Amino acid sequence: MPYKDKEKRRQSDKRYYQRHHEKLLRKQRAYNRNYYQQNRERILEHRKLRMRTDKQYHEQRKERTRISYRKAAEAWGTQQGHRAARENIEIATRTELFVAQFVLPKYGFTNIIVCRTFARQFPFDILAKKDGRRVAVEVTIGMQKSIKPQKKLLLDFMDADLYICHVKLDFSRYYLLPVNMEEKTSSTCQGIFMKTIGAKNVVFKKEVEG
Repeated sequence: MPYKDKEKRRQSDKRYYQRHHEKLLRKQRAYNRNYYQQNRERILEHRKLRMRTDKQYHEQRKERTRISYRKAAEAWGTQQGHRAARENIEIATRTELFVAQFVLPKYGFTNIIVCRTFARQFPFDILAKKDGRRVAVEVTIGMQKSIKPQKKLLLDFMDADLYICHVKLDFSRYYLLPVNMEEKTSSTCQGIFMKTIGAKNVVFKKEVEG
């Protein structure tokens, strides 16, 4: 019998694996997903405990995060240091006009108002409408943007949705992302940007339409 010979058995197992490779992968992925869903709380608690108690693991994780951010920031073109106030205003104005004139109309936004034209310190950069609903848009040239929790009061009063538009300084890429302030008070395009860094399309369209 061939299985008495270790080498023949190894070759037979290898052929079986090659024939059923994709099927086995799908089965393993499904098992991993189900296991995570059934044990999510225990896994997350164990992860938190490990981070609290294992200093080396915690430092390694922090260093990986720093390396990942530096790599993304370099590709995004984040500028170090502080610009002059006048230059910041000019950049902000150009970016907001770019979003108002080219980005928002492309995805069905109407009644677009650049708030800087009538109030320099208005809580939101752009007001508009989409699908009959009021919309507030914050524009940033960074990969990350935090929103003051107090702005949720104004959004609720206006009955408006919130979007964040992350724009590269050279306007070669932008990501228009919805933000639900019931769940979070910040937005980041770092993960999306790094996944699509080689793509020709400059908008993460799924997020805008979703």
